[in-house]
Amino acid sequence: MMRKSWKAQKKLTFKTIEDALNELNAQDKGRYFLCTCPECQRNEAFIYKNNLNFIQCNRENFCGERMILQFKEKVSEASYKKQKIHEEYPELTEKQVEALNWTNKVFKHVQKYFESEALDNGYRGISKDIAKEFIVDFKNEKFVAFLFSKMEPLLGKDYSKNEWMCKRNLVFPVYGQDNNVDRILLRSSIEPNIEPKEIQLIVNPSKETRDFFISLPNQSKTLVITEAVLDGLSFREIDPSVGFIALTGSAKTRNIKDFISRKKRLFQDKDIVLAMDDDVAGWRANAEIMTALEENDIFHYQIFLYPNGITDSNELLNENRVGFKEKFHQVKQSFNQNSRDLIDVEHDAETVVICNSRLDAVSFKAIDSNVGVVALENNRGNRCAEITEFILENEQLLRGKQIVGAFPDNLDREFKNVTNVIKALDLEYRQFDYPNQAEPPYVKNLYDFLRRNDREFKRKFLETLSAFEKRDKKMARGKEFFR
Repeated sequence: MMRKSWKAQKKLTFKTIEDALNELNAQDKGRYFLCTCPECQRNEAFIYKNNLNFIQCNRENFCGERMILQFKEKVSEASYKKQKIHEEYPELTEKQVEALNWTNKVFKHVQKYFESEALDNGYRGISKDIAKEFIVDFKNEKFVAFLFSKMEPLLGKDYSKNEWMCKRNLVFPVYGQDNNVDRILLRSSIEPNIEPKEIQLIVNPSKETRDFFISLPNQSKTLVITEAVLDGLSFREIDPSVGFIALTGSAKTRNIKDFISRKKRLFQDKDIVLAMDDDVAGWRANAEIMTALEENDIFHYQIFLYPNGITDSNELLNENRVGFKEKFHQVKQSFNQNSRDLIDVEHDAETVVICNSRLDAVSFKAIDSNVGVVALENNRGNRCAEITEFILENEQLLRGKQIVGAFPDNLDREFKNVTNVIKALDLEYRQFDYPNQAEPPYVKNLYDFLRRNDREFKRKFLETLSAFEKRDKKMARGKEFFR
């Protein structure tokens, strides 16, 4: 072994670093390139980006060769990175390339070497080690102004003299597939109550930028999809091994849906938890992602349901960390039982809709987040029998509520027994006018109907609810008559 370390190192000469990477079949792995070893021809050699003059075979006991790389054209890590940005985004000017390269470097440098009182003290309940991986603290207005002045060629505007913008010292960078910063989210710990609480800026003006965060540790079995990065980090806080994808807003689902279709295999071996905010926009985002998953034959997902009065996972982390951890553990356990039920009925819910599928159920939450829903999809046997059993077991919970049945026409006869049980228990019941799937516009499910005709869906639901009011008025008049 001593002899090997003193052996003269071979020298390989290339015209440029680009030629070397092409010839060595280099794959970009972040901090290094994985290459074909020139000695043993196995794809197990690496070149570190901070030292482009050496290639080392990782097969220590079989090859382990270390060679010097020489280039006829002088190269440095900085010039190589700028060259790559130029090649990938030829629309960028020289100043914009310089600014993007600087931005990439300074974010990593500040994260690694700068102290942050805001993050060290546990920002929004998230511990320092987790927060610092995703948040860059520029600490004060002067430092933020300096950042904006350097990024001005990318942003198309100089925010360095805008006092309101310079209070936003917390930067959340969204990186593209090429590890360049695509966009940034800005928040403030200098003035925490500043409105709006979050601002987004596109950093790379030459492309359609990524609008979601993604973090998938190698060992992660569970993948959580959240509405905001702080929600994703909240799950990471209670489970360090969990992977997450975090949107940058409930309406921004198009890119993540495309990502699901392109990276289907990534999702197929994960237990997927949808954890959007518990409001109309959040439920609509849930439905959009559910649609994308099911269109790609991915059905092993669960919806994370928040306790009454809690809207998102970061709020739950700060209100009840222990309860949050227990709840998430229960959701993960449900995958072992192959459960595909969705039951979300609060005691104070006035209306409960019983549906044929989870996607139908979520469609009602997407127009009224306070409505209760029941969808039993486990297919353990007769679904109607399961729903009947649920109604009988939860009679007291359902009593006094407006119960709506939402079943496709072809299942009306199948679900007749369910309606008979409801009527026998003297529970308030009405049937939702489910669109005929055999006639134009040939809707696949209720969310398909909602997307095509939002107003008509809401009209049908309001019409169903108004039938309860008419019945109540009729009964009131009857009681008045017999007084």
